[in-house]
Amino acid sequence: MPDPNGAISRPRYVLCPGWITSRNDGDRHYISAAKLAKCYDVNLRDCLIQLPKQKLYPEFYTGMVFLEPRLDGDYRLPPLPNA
Repeated sequence: MPDPNGAISRPRYVLCPGWITSRNDGDRHYISAAKLAKCYDVNLRDCLIQLPKQKLYPEFYTGMVFLEPRLDGDYRLPPLPNA
């Protein structure tokens, strides 16, 4: 992700795809990383994808926001933490 000066920027978001049970029909639906990015209206270039059973190294994720499927359908972005 180069900026106009050619520097590489860190991802800002961590997409956490997964299953969610719909309140409307009670069915389970898989929300992919691409669908999450669309719901939260973020560019995939600004994201990492957290796969199930992937090891987390907390220090690596400093300053990033985790984005997950939401039961309430509220996909407003939370504020970015100060890194």
